[in-house]
Amino acid sequence: MLDSDLLRILKKNNIKVNYLDLPTKPGCLMVDQIGQLRLLLKSDLTEHEENIVARHELGHFFFDDDVCGDYSKDTIARQKMEHNADDYVIREMVAQYVLDGNDVETTNYITLACQIGTDNFNRVKKELLKYFNGKVQT
Repeated sequence: MLDSDLLRILKKNNIKVNYLDLPTKPGCLMVDQIGQLRLLLKSDLTEHEENIVARHELGHFFFDDDVCGDYSKDTIARQKMEHNADDYVIREMVAQYVLDGNDVETTNYITLACQIGTDNFNRVKKELLKYFNGKVQT
């Protein structure tokens, strides 16, 4: 089950969710035959994985238009789009982690990065530092 924040974002943007037996990817966004935007999620994902994959796909929805180039034909454009989508996941998951009442000052950013599903440890650390109320730890 997607968390309430994601459900709100999906509803606001009129994106419908479908769970399918996707053969290769955990999720994707597509427009169906009648023009309805759909978030397709692999049916065997855990709840945590669903939330990460949905955020990643929303990252594409919000930021792919900012990148010049074709995802399927331009390697550099694809890398930038994937980076932006991954960055969105990190921002949103760290924000949710803080909203859930976790103590940022005692958080191990490497452990949190692994929970988020990223190996971009420095990006997670940088995002956590935004919540230190001016106390930056190194």
